Amino acid sequence: MSGNFTPGPGNDFDRTNVQIITPIGRTADLQFATYVDWKNHMRLESKNIYLREVIGDCYEVRISYNEDLKTVAVTLDILAFPSQGLNFGIGSNNSTVVPQSFATSQFFGQ
Repeated sequence: MSGNFTPGPGNDFDRTNVQIITPIGRTADLQFATYVDWKNHMRLESKNIYLREVIGDCYEVRISYNEDLKTVAVTLDILAFPSQGLNFGIGSNNSTVVPQSFATSQFFGQ
């Protein structure tokens, strides 16, 4: 949880970042992150939900959902090769499940 307070009339608290994370099982966790806008009747802004799962100590799958943009992003990382990963997303602008990027780096002999 983080935020700031600006003294003076009409200033008070600005937005506060709130994050809650909880394990759900031995290899997974769920996180909720948002901002509380104190000046706008404690309205929640930039709401995101993250799910992380490690599969067989080999792969890490991360799924994130941005409620404001109505988008889902999925990332698959190969834990044996941390410099390689695959990212794709589903949302209002990209409604197909086609990989958006594949990142790879080879570091041999170092």
